[in-house]
Formats: sequence, structure tokens, C-alpha cells
Amino acid sequence: MVPIAAVISLLAKPGLSIWLGPEFAENSFLILIFLTLGVSVNSVAWIPFTLIQSLGRPDVTAKLHFIELPLYIGMLTTLALRFGLLGAAIAWALRNLVDMIALFYLAKIIRRKI
Repeated sequence: MVPIAAVISLLAKPGLSIWLGPEFAENSFLILIFLTLGVSVNSVAWIPFTLIQSLGRPDVTAKLHFIELPLYIGMLTTLALRFGLLGAAIAWALRNLVDMIALFYLAKIIRRKI
């Protein structure tokens, strides 16, 4: 997924310009880059998520997402009000990054206990 995301990010502005026009591309290519980054990070996060689930601890991921929710809503609201759609894309990408880091950390702890 990471190589595909790198290509999409590199071609975001010219690709959007050809597809939807230069004005649209100028106003939205950063949104595409952040969404692509979020998808890449989320793809990597499936590794520890699946490990935690397979070790019989779905409660861990549920609790993590429960904790993340109010933080994400606050960050999303703040960034979206300040930066619009770009802020929403940044908030989503950051949420995925924090989730991935937390999942790898929790997977490491759970594996040590087994």
C-alpha cells in the first residue's frame, strides 16, 4: 500500500488537474495527500489489530477506540473549523497514525504476557 500511496501523493496535483481541472487541483491536492497518508497508515495498523484480535483480546481494541473517540472528535472539530476539509483530512490521518502507534504498543504488551 505504501508504494501506491507514494505514487498517488506524487501525482495528486497533476492527476487532479487533468481529471477535474487546475483550479480544483490547486484547492484539493493536499486533501488527497493526507487521505492517502491516512489510508497507508491504516493499512499498516491492521497488522497489530489482527494480532490483538487473534490473541483473543478484542476488548483491548474496543477500549482503545473508545478512548480515541472523544480525542478524535475534538481534534476533528478544531481542525475542520480552522482549515475546512483539509483540517478534516489532517485529523483523520493523525487519528490513524496515533491508532497505529497505540496498536503496535498494545500488541507488544499482550504478546509479552502470553
